[in-house]
Amino acid sequence: MIKFFRNIRRKLHRENRFTRYLIYAIGEIILVVIGILIALQINNWNETQKEIQASREFILEIREDLVKDTILLVGQIKFLEEQIKLDKKVLSEINYTLDDATLLNKSIDRNLRDFSLNDQAFTSMNNAGYVGLVGFEGLFKDIKDHYYITRGNFNRLRDWQISEAQKDQVEDLGLTQNYELSYAFYQELLGIDFLSDSLPELPNREIQSNYLIKKFQSIEGRNYLKYNYAKHLVLNRFWKMFLQFTIDLIEKIDSELTRSNA
Repeated sequence: MIKFFRNIRRKLHRENRFTRYLIYAIGEIILVVIGILIALQINNWNETQKEIQASREFILEIREDLVKDTILLVGQIKFLEEQIKLDKKVLSEINYTLDDATLLNKSIDRNLRDFSLNDQAFTSMNNAGYVGLVGFEGLFKDIKDHYYITRGNFNRLRDWQISEAQKDQVEDLGLTQNYELSYAFYQELLGIDFLSDSLPELPNREIQSNYLIKKFQSIEGRNYLKYNYAKHLVLNRFWKMFLQFTIDLIEKIDSELTRSNA
């Protein structure tokens, strides 16, 4: 093709047909420019497709992290709802008997459950220098808000929960001097199974149980139970809110991925 145009150009030049030669030369330049523009357009399209695919891969990884978060939050909500049932059961009584000692033992707050949102994919995206997601610009803002705003609020509430659980409330109630806490209490508090051996406890459980009952029938003990009940209600409400935020973002991601495939 190039040889063909070159022959025409030489023929026009030999015949000294300058006007036609000039028109031809301009046309040839235009064709070359059009070819370059087409090549650039194709190259830009290919690069854009690569960026869109990279964005999709990050979004799928973020979605996987969000699904893990829903599992964590559902587990935390289930745990809190069990605590709330226990709180209500204990508070529904005023005069306890020895049969209630085990229930009262369980009502001592041990809500030390430290967990964090999964943000590995979002962190990797930031570390890679991404300031947007090509083809998913609107979704990128939702994802960024989730990890910067929602996660920030989540971390503050989680830190408050941990600080509350770490308070020496058992010491405040004076239980350590007068009541031998069960091994199961410490096992659940610490979250590890260190009680594989059968270890003895003091034999005077009835005396200790009576002390525990007396303590929880006092104003101090009732206020302790009420505070834990209120705290569990607040935490449960916020964990449910964060769970809904996470589910909503997963649904937005699914909708955007479906749209991009259309």
